[in-house]
Amino acid sequence: SRQVRDVLNDGALFDAVTDAHTSEGARATLEVLAGESTALARACEGGWLELMVASARHSYPTLRAGEHAGLMSQCVGVAGPGTSPELDELLGAIISVDTERTAAVCAKYFSPWFIAHLSEMLVAAAGQGYLVGATGGDALGAPSVLRAPAPQMAGSTTAESHMMNYCASLATRSTTRRLALRYLPHCATRGAGVAARILRK
Repeated sequence: SRQVRDVLNDGALFDAVTDAHTSEGARATLEVLAGESTALARACEGGWLELMVASARHSYPTLRAGEHAGLMSQCVGVAGPGTSPELDELLGAIISVDTERTAAVCAKYFSPWFIAHLSEMLVAAAGQGYLVGATGGDALGAPSVLRAPAPQMAGSTTAESHMMNYCASLATRSTTRRLALRYLPHCATRGAGVAARILRK
């Protein structure tokens, strides 16, 4: 740190650099290495997300998943919100490792296809198998939300209800009905019955 400050204080060294952009970039980097409190914020011009990543790597390298929400709030306070409120909302939910909030945000902005596959991916990532209607544990926090009973679909989980909603949209068109039949076997509670009804049509 002392050596870095000695270089920073060497005005003649920076004056000898003919390219101003290079000189400014080198100075900004050295200020970060010297530990100046506002140096990262000045160096990161890409918004709060860039500042957060830089801060996590440089200042808080021991933070673990789920511990970055406070850092995000701090960086948004310094750099301001991003250009997309929707993306900020989604990233905030993901960074907080809040599965329920993430699923709710996705449901607001994304298609039934995305929601159905998001549920399946979260369940699979938690090591709970492929059937979205099956019961399971609580790894990653995902199953506790996605395996909760779906109030609008008795006997089904929330994950299965998302998949069933997608299958329902597929089944309304003759061109996509076969695709619905490929998805329905993954719905443990209601898939077989709905598939049988589609086949009888």
